[in-house]
Amino acid sequence: MASAAANQPSGEDALRFTLACKLRDLGFDEAAARERLHRWNEKEARYPRDPAEIDKAVTNAFRYARDEPGNRAPPDPRDVFAERIVSEPEPEPASPAQAVVRVLRERGFPAFGWTAPEAAALPEPAWLVKGAIMEEGFTLLYGPPKKGKSYAVLDLALSVVHGTRWLGEHEVRRSGTVLYLALEGHHEIMQRAAVWCRHYNVPLSEKLLVIGGVRFVDDAIVDAMRDAIACLDDLALIIVDTVARAMVGLDENVARDQSIVADRFDRLAQDAGCAVVAVHHAGKDIDRGARGSNALPAAATSSISVTMREDDVLVLKVEEIRRGRPGLTVKARALTYGDYAVWQAIADMPADPTGLEIGPNDGPVIEAMLSALCSGVDCEMISRSGFIARAEGHAPPKLRGRDFRLDVSRLLDTIPAFRECLSGDGRVALLRPEDRDRVRERVEKEHGRGP
Repeated sequence: MASAAANQPSGEDALRFTLACKLRDLGFDEAAARERLHRWNEKEARYPRDPAEIDKAVTNAFRYARDEPGNRAPPDPRDVFAERIVSEPEPEPASPAQAVVRVLRERGFPAFGWTAPEAAALPEPAWLVKGAIMEEGFTLLYGPPKKGKSYAVLDLALSVVHGTRWLGEHEVRRSGTVLYLALEGHHEIMQRAAVWCRHYNVPLSEKLLVIGGVRFVDDAIVDAMRDAIACLDDLALIIVDTVARAMVGLDENVARDQSIVADRFDRLAQDAGCAVVAVHHAGKDIDRGARGSNALPAAATSSISVTMREDDVLVLKVEEIRRGRPGLTVKARALTYGDYAVWQAIADMPADPTGLEIGPNDGPVIEAMLSALCSGVDCEMISRSGFIARAEGHAPPKLRGRDFRLDVSRLLDTIPAFRECLSGDGRVALLRPEDRDRVRERVEKEHGRGP
């Protein structure tokens, strides 16, 4: 019986040779043409032949074809584009500054600039958090290890995602997607976020993106990040946690290395059109600022220190800022306890809590607190945030709201009669109704008046 190869139509050899020539004419090199023709033989040809015959057709095409290789290849788009640019006269620069910028860009430098009137006409830079973080720029947030930095920055991230106030106090002026570059402890970030969302009764949002494995050790990362975030239409914040992990292989103590990393953070903020907050460690003496060379904080649009007081109050202070004045301070206390805490800003407290003056509005507040304390059975224990919510329910309507919750937190922390109701883990012991008078008498004795 004749084989299938013997029964194939004549001219198949010529067809293979012709196809190889066409690939050569289109600009394929010999290896690429061979790979493409083998693929055609295996998947598309009606009568596949021995691979050796494919190799022979390609070899002959590149050996005996008379036309120049690539003679039918389409022109390089870059050449066409360049010819079009040359053929059209370039407009005159709009200003002397633009003329300088044009020359620098022709030399390959990504320069930009304006005359003074042009700069004055630019829109004023916007705040992400007024007095602390610019909407577009690089902010450095630093503090001692394991003293609340990640909690503070995660609360900021979730406030941006959900459009709430940072630490329950400071308005976030732009909401949207947050890209959290968790270069260490990324699993804990999501666990902390879950606790935060449960506390505020909101769902975990897909707008919080947690990404690991990114290092800012070369310029390629900025180009890659620019391409990666192009699909995020509402990106409002990028967090880099921590700087030490972001610059592995570089030296924190060398100004040149820190300046390079700072430049990459700044370029990322400009390319993304959003704020970049980088989390960094403080030096051995936090009063002397962030760890390593001062090139990094010097390049930031603002620097925020994070410390933990002996009474477990988290203190965030704007140490340096390019716009406005430094000095904005936020104090926060944990509202929940356990493996992960949720923090909320508190009002300033005197150094001696027992010397607190009871103001004219504190009477109804204390009355609401007493009612909440006495609404339990046999010293039932509830969370601190649950107690504040219950006290708010007992308050006159005109007192309810964020300010009332802060007042409750302040008095709970400062009046010993209420502080003794806090357990070791920060939960509140609800008093039995018969203990109401005892607490009232204690308040009157310590402050000279009652509710």
